[in-house]
Amino acid sequence: MDDTIVGPAISNKPYFILSTPIVPEELARSSARLLTTVNAQPKLTQAFRLEVKFLEDRAEFKICLDRVLWYDVYLRIKPLAEAVKLRGNNYVVLLRREPIRELLLLPCPKGDKMDRNHFDNETLVQQSEFWKDLLKQKQRLKFHTIAVNYGRWETAQSRDRYAQTCHAHIHLLFDSNAWEEVKSMVSHEMISNLNARNYPGPNYLLKDCMELEQQRLQLAEHQYMSTGITKISETVENGNKTLIKLSETVENLSETVDSGNKYLIEAITSLTGAIKDFKKSNDQERN
Repeated sequence: MDDTIVGPAISNKPYFILSTPIVPEELARSSARLLTTVNAQPKLTQAFRLEVKFLEDRAEFKICLDRVLWYDVYLRIKPLAEAVKLRGNNYVVLLRREPIRELLLLPCPKGDKMDRNHFDNETLVQQSEFWKDLLKQKQRLKFHTIAVNYGRWETAQSRDRYAQTCHAHIHLLFDSNAWEEVKSMVSHEMISNLNARNYPGPNYLLKDCMELEQQRLQLAEHQYMSTGITKISETVENGNKTLIKLSETVENLSETVDSGNKYLIEAITSLTGAIKDFKKSNDQERN
């Protein structure tokens, strides 16, 4: 299996993509590789999201970059809500406040041998133990993708607006069928909460595109238009200079032609006079 990281410089897209076998050690290693790759561009670390889609024979990692930061680097000159009763030994699964088919996976607040509760997102995904636990949760809950936010996307729901990182939390994404199976695992009291959240998640692609357009492309459009108008003005000015030179050349040519005509008329006049004189002289000799 090809373990090459395909990044924006190659694909011209705001993603880093990597495929890896569904083995905990490989999943942890791939997470570390991708995070190292992003950290090599410090500006990108302000906001990005790690998504892992589980296919039949492999896991597809995708780091989604903030579109504005991606543009700058590659193109440019709410609190957690109620807990669902799906708690495991090491993690607790929570509902999102937003009405979408998504759960949050958090390390349990207890002092186990790895002390996961004090991990942030960057540290957590580099632990093979986390991936072992996550794969067990995947078998049980049937989610199709996970998403892990970083930078300001990670701290978006933090009470502390100055927070740089948060306690680790993983977003679990479900389709409608898997969501129905989740409902069968919870208490009757929680069914209404799950029913209220039976909607697909945000369209991040549309959201990112709108953000990119509003924060960068609209300004870039004005700059390109201004540059284009300046270039057109310079082209027109150069064209006018060329026309002036051409007009001067035509005028000089006209004067040259007029002068040539004058000399030609004078030559013809002189020749005509000479012919007349010659003819007159011949006539006199005959007489």
